[in-house]
Amino acid sequence: MKTIARPDYESVSLETGLRWNQSNAVQYSEKLDGCRNEIRIGQSVIVGELMQDGRFFAFDLPIFQGNDIRRESRRARLAMLDTFNLLRPESDTNGGELLRRVLARGGEGICAADWESPFNATVWRCKRIETFDCLVTAKDVSRSTIQLSLDGTDAGWCPARSAFWKIQLGDVVEVAAYRRNASGKLRESRFIRLRPDRQSIS
Repeated sequence: MKTIARPDYESVSLETGLRWNQSNAVQYSEKLDGCRNEIRIGQSVIVGELMQDGRFFAFDLPIFQGNDIRRESRRARLAMLDTFNLLRPESDTNGGELLRRVLARGGEGICAADWESPFNATVWRCKRIETFDCLVTAKDVSRSTIQLSLDGTDAGWCPARSAFWKIQLGDVVEVAAYRRNASGKLRESRFIRLRPDRQSIS
């Protein structure tokens, strides 16, 4: 059961991400395509991504030896995280170069976070394709489609044939789309997967 709320993530275009350059104020790290997870080691809580092959990659440390350190800087938290000797996503001080390497090997994208930011500060992400976590508000059996809500706004209908019968109203699903139109609807959305690791959104 998850106990630590996720930071907010804001997406930027691929064009913008490729222009991210050298910065000692920002940590650029690979965005992994797993499920958010928490592990506990003693009285410490570590958050990261659990991959389909069972590997866990640690990316932040909100609780260290029983102490809530979410207000500490990212730099301080990750220095403490280093003491656990866990797998970590690749990181670099040059965002554009890291993004090119990640995309070249088929990776999803990268994230950018201020080194001095607390745990719940916004993290910026740049991905190969734009994906969205949406709430399922209706199902159309005749077309095997699901209606989506994003930020409380109707995001349109999405084909979901591969998992239609597993999806329930109120589930959070990840979908890909070319972009979000001004109307709030997603352009040519495509179902990717259920996201049981995401808290319910409205």
